Amino acid sequence: MSLFFAALLGAFFGRLLDPFGALVAIIGGWRMTRWWQILIVATVATLFAEIILFTIQKSRDLSIGSILIGIIAMSVWATASSLIGLRLSNRTSANPSRIPDPDSHHP
Repeated sequence: MSLFFAALLGAFFGRLLDPFGALVAIIGGWRMTRWWQILIVATVATLFAEIILFTIQKSRDLSIGSILIGIIAMSVWATASSLIGLRLSNRTSANPSRIPDPDSHHP
């Protein structure tokens, strides 16, 4: 593995473990069902994390490569959150007996 791919992989995992962007991507991706919605959530999460890191680290510069790697990493979080949200919503809609009917007075 060349040094370039090792650096890309390290940057990807560094962005994947970024708590600022991951939290925004998880919350934003919870009810998203389309690929373009997840892409928008990942872009917003990446830009939010970049702004936070840029204000904390005065010597940090913004680069398009860092933003693109961040979008890919945040789309992983948004997709995982979306799949979990869809799975949980399908579970409750598939078994309506678990949701009590408010008009019914039967135990």
